[in-house]
Amino acid sequence: MRAKGLMGYRIGHRPVAPSVYLITVGGELDMKASPKLRRTIDHALENEISLLVVDLTDATFIDSTGIGALVAALKRLTTEGGSLEIACSEPNLLRIFELTGLDRLLSIHPSRREALGAFAGASA
Repeated sequence: MRAKGLMGYRIGHRPVAPSVYLITVGGELDMKASPKLRRTIDHALENEISLLVVDLTDATFIDSTGIGALVAALKRLTTEGGSLEIACSEPNLLRIFELTGLDRLLSIHPSRREALGAFAGASA
């Protein structure tokens, strides 16, 4: 898995199966990290995936730019018949998703394994 770390965040990504892609985010998903996340999502979607899993289990913070990247990915995937699954167990992030109403829009799972379970045969 490739990972790039700059002050406060790291983003890794890899294909998991022919139509499944995993993006991992650690640290702070803020205005510094969001452009890299958007580029990583764009790269994944260029590969005609049907399931994108964004693993936020190691993320400690998310701001509006990070949320915007996730919502944009969700819109693109659902328009093309795909699915976005989020792995997140961090209480602070879950609270932000709840306060913004995104907990009703996003498919959020407590672990990467459960998020990948949205696609039979995928494994972490």
